[in-house]
Amino acid sequence: MKYLKNRLLLCFFLIVSLSKASVVDTIKTRVLNDLIFNANQIQEKDVIPFINSMLLNGSWNDINYKSSAVADDWEPSFHLDRLKNMCYVYMKNGQNLYLNKGLLTKIDSGLTYWFKVNPSSPNWWHNDIGKQMRFNIIGLLMEKHLRKELLTKIVNTLSAVPKMTGANLTDISTSVIYRGLIEGDLNRIKSGLNAISSEIKLSSGEGFKIDNSFHQHGAFLYNGGYGLVFLNTCSFWAEKTATTTLAFTQPKIAILTDMLLKGNCWMIRGNVMDYSTEGRGFTRTYSGQGKECMLYLRRMANANISKKNELTAAADRIQKGERQDISGNRHFWKSDFSAHHRASFYTSVKMCSKRTVGIEGGNGENLKGYWLPFGLNYIYRKGNEYQDIFPMWDWGFLPGVTNPNTVLFPGPSLSQSETFVGGVSDSTYGVAAMKLNIQNTTARKAWFLFDKELVALGTGINSTNTNEINTTINQTGLNANSLIVNGNSISKGVY
Repeated sequence: MKYLKNRLLLCFFLIVSLSKASVVDTIKTRVLNDLIFNANQIQEKDVIPFINSMLLNGSWNDINYKSSAVADDWEPSFHLDRLKNMCYVYMKNGQNLYLNKGLLTKIDSGLTYWFKVNPSSPNWWHNDIGKQMRFNIIGLLMEKHLRKELLTKIVNTLSAVPKMTGANLTDISTSVIYRGLIEGDLNRIKSGLNAISSEIKLSSGEGFKIDNSFHQHGAFLYNGGYGLVFLNTCSFWAEKTATTTLAFTQPKIAILTDMLLKGNCWMIRGNVMDYSTEGRGFTRTYSGQGKECMLYLRRMANANISKKNELTAAADRIQKGERQDISGNRHFWKSDFSAHHRASFYTSVKMCSKRTVGIEGGNGENLKGYWLPFGLNYIYRKGNEYQDIFPMWDWGFLPGVTNPNTVLFPGPSLSQSETFVGGVSDSTYGVAAMKLNIQNTTARKAWFLFDKELVALGTGINSTNTNEINTTINQTGLNANSLIVNGNSISKGVY
């Protein structure tokens, strides 16, 4: 009998062990399939110049490994990007460099050089998140091909435990999961997934809001930017863990789905995400991040079968550059933001109050965007109306804003002390209203949103500011030879 019990106990442990291995292998295979798909998008011809220009010591002479840049131009990250793409083509079946020994030697040299010089950025993000993002992919993709010494160094570079909050937490937790996948450590994988899952909740602080807006850096609208970073991570792991014992719960899946369909899709025209949702990042060359939403919609379609058709249809419209199948008005009251959709146009009003953060600047970005949260009123038809315009903008004349004609840096966090700011909507029509009190300038502003009309009113405009006070209707690219107002062509000038 004792012998039988021991055999049953052994079988139980064996089943549990196989079950754990099965979960790890399933998730790992899904992630690797995703990486191989990405590899297929990388062309050898684009990577060969970097392979050929690598020096014997594994470095490149056009990279400053002591760079003190704090934004996306921190040069050592280019080293890892090049190595990552070299790993992609090494693993790309059917190409000349597939499993090429010479290329593997180059990858080895590049990694050895990195760990020798150990570059460090004055911006913590590059050290704690950006570097790991690259090594996540390099480590898992090349796990069976790198020298044990190098793989160990990569694994030890990856995050061991989750930390921080919001989008930063999800990025760090992703590195924890990758480390667990390489190590075959189910508990580490669980800790990363649990940390991400714990952030998928309606929050009174940063994160998901009950109105399907998203906050980061305080009560600051960030459905673009950090919100997309958060969705990227959450949708990725929602898809990769679907149907396994580590899958996110249905309430978590519902929150992600609602943010996409009831939040982000209301902030998109064509394939452009409303620039007012991107924080300081809207001036970057890759701003207007609607195409990113397309990917996250498709992932969630695989994770949420009950909403698969709706999610897929929304993604298809972005891919085709078409407007969303939305007609109506929505006020995101947690974020002082109104969105209004019709077949022929989309418009938004970005405001701020004592309850919210209006705008931020930092890391060399958004140096002139002081007036952005004070009634900014974008008007889109196709979605490309403001594409690449920001370097040419006159930052004293922003669409919809009443302000002194002066260009100012907003600092790390800017708002106003007024509380009478908000909106009302019956889901078809809406009104947004704001008391303005900033830079010795006061006003009462309101926007009435109808089927074919946007009525913008201002009254009580007073200022002791020494600069001229203006209200700007719009500032956008002119896709015509003339501008027609009330049926008449008008010339350039101040009216």
